[in-house]
Formats: sequence, structure tokens, C-alpha cells
Amino acid sequence: MKFLRHDAIFLIVFVCGLVLSNPTWGREVSAPELQGIVHWINTDNPLTIASMKGKVVLVDFWTYSCVNCIRTLPYLVQWYQKYHARGLEIIGVHTPEFEFEKDISNVRAAVKRFNILYPVAMDNDYTTWNNYANRVWPAFYLIDKKGMIQYRQFGEGNYEKTERQIQMLLSEEGPVVKDRMDFPVSDGDLAKIKTPEIYLGYARADQMGNEEKVMPGKRQLFLAPKEVAPNNFYLVGEWQIEEEFAKLTSQTGKVVLRYEASNANMVLKTVSGEEILVEVWIDGQPATLWNKGTDVYLENGKAICKISFPRLYHFAATKAGKHILELRITNPGLEAYTFTFG
Repeated sequence: MKFLRHDAIFLIVFVCGLVLSNPTWGREVSAPELQGIVHWINTDNPLTIASMKGKVVLVDFWTYSCVNCIRTLPYLVQWYQKYHARGLEIIGVHTPEFEFEKDISNVRAAVKRFNILYPVAMDNDYTTWNNYANRVWPAFYLIDKKGMIQYRQFGEGNYEKTERQIQMLLSEEGPVVKDRMDFPVSDGDLAKIKTPEIYLGYARADQMGNEEKVMPGKRQLFLAPKEVAPNNFYLVGEWQIEEEFAKLTSQTGKVVLRYEASNANMVLKTVSGEEILVEVWIDGQPATLWNKGTDVYLENGKAICKISFPRLYHFAATKAGKHILELRITNPGLEAYTFTFG
């Protein structure tokens, strides 16, 4: 589960705020309207909660580069296939974390990539997000045929419970719906993830291990570390650290990370969308067929990932444990946003 803000104090305030400011928490409430939507995808006409009364509606707050959201999408796609004809509507409210996620062409490409057929609403200004007092990605709000919120799920998990709630609400005042629940195979043991999400932009770069002091917005040289501390990342080469990302400005450079998990991912884009090649090393060796991520291919003894479209790239799929990931970048212009794990 990813929070709008990423500190423990905010988590406590958020949970307490739900209890204190929302006396109807845990009871059914009228679903807020879908407002401030700048674009719709997979529908010719804008949708409203009011216009969908008589249907069961699942509102999913997501953003396309969020690994937690990505892991929920196979379930949503399956539910839409199974239950749409029987009265379920899913609305994917795409609320961006990063600036590039506000671009409709990027979101359209992601919708196609993830085989999403249900309507997607682009909530670039967080209007609907705020209407729901939402603070996390992903978040499900399940609305009954009368327009009342009956169930909420924050973060990953509880898929069987969520589907049973869908079946129950569809069965109200209609034929009983009780299909067998088939779930996608999990891509890792989330309980074994010991490294938190790590950001590279100066606004949230709390786990940067370089000794050099960051000069926001300025090009500066970072030297290779003598030691790599756990749950820290290191930049090598000349980089410019912006609020959301770190951009390589020298001809070549490296990113080094020591983490504890099985899957390692990174949100990346390139300046002007040009293709940049990245060599992937895991635990001091080029990635192999047995530990490489799905975005890495093997060629002439090297493990290569081609970076162009702004999205999450999967670099490592190892046994759960402590590992060192090293990305050797061959061209300037790479923008690195965040590491996530699975």
C-alpha cells in the first residue's frame, strides 16, 4: 500500500483522522461523485455515480507506475470479465503520483498494456480523490445499487473477501451470484520484503547513501561508494537531482542499491522518450536467466534493459533475501524516480 505522503507520523494521523473526522466510518455512506475528471478512457461518455444507480460499482484509485496497484490489476480485470454482464461496473480512477502520469497518451498506453477494458477516469487534480478523502494507492470502494458505499479495501490483499462482497451486492434483488473464485498467481512473498519503497528525487530521498551533499536542481558529481549500506541507494557519475527524480547528465553512470526482497523494480523515464540501454548486474554478476526481471533480456553475455516509455521496470527476480542491484547506464538523460519491491 502506498500513501500519498510517506512517513510514519502521517500514517498515524491518517488513521486517527478517519476515525475522528468520519463518524460514519465502518457504516454505509452515500458514495461521493466523480468530479474533476480531465479525460475518460474506454468510454465515449463521462460516467457519474448517480447515472450508475442500479449497478454495483467498484471505484479503484490507482496510478499506473505503482507496483502495489499493478499487482491488483489482474484481479480487477478478471472481476470485470466475470461480472460486468451481470451488473458490475468498475471505474479506475487514475490519480497520478508523478507528473508524467498526467499525460493521457502514457495512461492510454498503460491501460492497453494491462489489458484494462473497464472505464478509466483521469483525476489529475485529485478532485475525486479528495471527495473520497482517499490517501492510498490502491484503494477499492464498493458501492451498492442504491449508491451507498458498502465495503472498502486499502492496499493489496483480501481478494477473496472483496469478490464475495461483489457477489453479495450483485445478488441483492436479483439472481444469486456465487461463482468460483480463481486468482492470479502471486509474484512473490510480500511478507519477506524488508526494504521500503525508495525515492530518488530530493523531496523524498531519505535513503540516499552518497557522502556528497545534494544540491537540488544542479549538476553534480557523485563518487562510487566504498561500502554499500543496507536499504540505501548510491549514484555514480554526474547527476542532477530534481524534486521527483534524479537525472543522469554525464555520458555514463550507475545506480547501486542494497535491498532485501525477491523482486526489484524501478520507475524510470528518459528525456524526450529516447531509448537508453541499461546493463543489469545482480550480486556482482550480470543478471542471468534465473534471476533477471521480466524487462531484462540476455545478449552476448550481458543483461540489458531498454528504457524509453515512462513506467515501472522489473529488473530482478531472485530468491527472497539480501541482494545488490547495480544498473550501468550507457547514455545521459535517464530519469530515475523510485525503487519498489516484491
